[in-house]
Amino acid sequence: MSHRSAALLAVFLSGTACSSIPRPPPPLVQNREVEAFAQAAAWSNAEPLVAIVAAQEFIAARHEREGYEYFQRLAREQPQRPILSSIEGLLQARAAGQIPLLRRAAWVEEAIGKLDRGAEAEPVAGRLVRGLVFAELPDRFGKARQAVGDLEASLERRDSFPADLDRAIYRGLAQAFRTLGDQARSREMLRRAGIDSLETPAVAGNISVGPDQGFRFTNPRLVREADGVYVAEGFDFGNIAFLVDPAGVVAIDAGTTVESARAAMKALREVTDAPVRYVILTHSHWDHVGGLAAVREPGTVVIARANFAQELSRMRSSQRTFSWFFGSQPVGLDVRVDRAVSANQSLHHGGLEIRLIPVTGGETGDALFVHLPKQGLLFVGDAFMPYVGPPFLSARCPAWKRRCEACTTASSPKPSAAARWRRCCTRTTCPRRCATTRRRSSRT
Repeated sequence: MSHRSAALLAVFLSGTACSSIPRPPPPLVQNREVEAFAQAAAWSNAEPLVAIVAAQEFIAARHEREGYEYFQRLAREQPQRPILSSIEGLLQARAAGQIPLLRRAAWVEEAIGKLDRGAEAEPVAGRLVRGLVFAELPDRFGKARQAVGDLEASLERRDSFPADLDRAIYRGLAQAFRTLGDQARSREMLRRAGIDSLETPAVAGNISVGPDQGFRFTNPRLVREADGVYVAEGFDFGNIAFLVDPAGVVAIDAGTTVESARAAMKALREVTDAPVRYVILTHSHWDHVGGLAAVREPGTVVIARANFAQELSRMRSSQRTFSWFFGSQPVGLDVRVDRAVSANQSLHHGGLEIRLIPVTGGETGDALFVHLPKQGLLFVGDAFMPYVGPPFLSARCPAWKRRCEACTTASSPKPSAAARWRRCCTRTTCPRRCATTRRRSSRT
């Protein structure tokens, strides 16, 4: 066996060794989180990042072999999407420990070829994936310099990726520089990654957490979803949507903290100076109401379900339990509702037609859908929770599903598949037909 083939037996990817003794994965049970992202990755016009996150989900579930087989099939069905080849190669290499010893060298060699082809065809996401894998290969492969080039190029395009990928990139650079013998630069990359040692186990995930900022799911940005519809993402744990009209702005939810909501408002003010006329709260959880003081202006009308106050009192009792989600900033839970909704209502504001639809099920008992029939958008708050959320919440009867299907049948422009994924999985909006799919996300 050649030195190169022998080295393949010790491939180390993202902190998990492909050992010579196959490590059996846990029994394959229904994992709706994996199902959701796998389904999103299959959309023909999904962004490359969607496939990367789906791969993370397979890795976190320790089902790399199933992930490899899934992406192998997708790559064959959709050859126009080179990122699928990259992810197939990544998961194939990660699954090497489950392959019989005599077949393992050829298995990983094949994975490396797929990573090269994917990076050539998809210079942004493909190079990121290849760089992370090549950084972990032993020196005898001669891939460390290529890894540095790939990962440094990825840092230059960091706005294309969620903030949490910075840590993975810096960790990969630390490993590559150590392989090249540059210990000083390796230590600097470790410092930037916020880890003490390359021996520290890596965790696959799609979130970032800081002591001051709390949870984040993406870099702060204001995303235009449709004409006059913007979503502030990444400013804190929750999103804020803004419906912009010459008659004034309608905000949907208010974020987690006053500071983060103020930053989202600053981003909005680059688009419009129109006053905020309404704030519609989809439910009473802290990550949807905590920043209300920064969004509410003189004369702003706050709209919520009729049982909002009752649900909010329960939220106050658990605020300490969930404080690590939102960091060091105070969360405002003193909310005054000006207009209560107990049945279907329509709100006409300027050129906006807004339908308010109370629903049952989801995370809370005060869920309120916000439907924009002209734009074909449905804001669902956390109504998809816990069916697409954390395992520590109990499920309720999904009566909201029928309501969601009923109010999204009107003819309207369809958003892109990537937008469908982003809105559903970043917890603020649900587009047409989304309720007919099964999805689960840890993003709540």
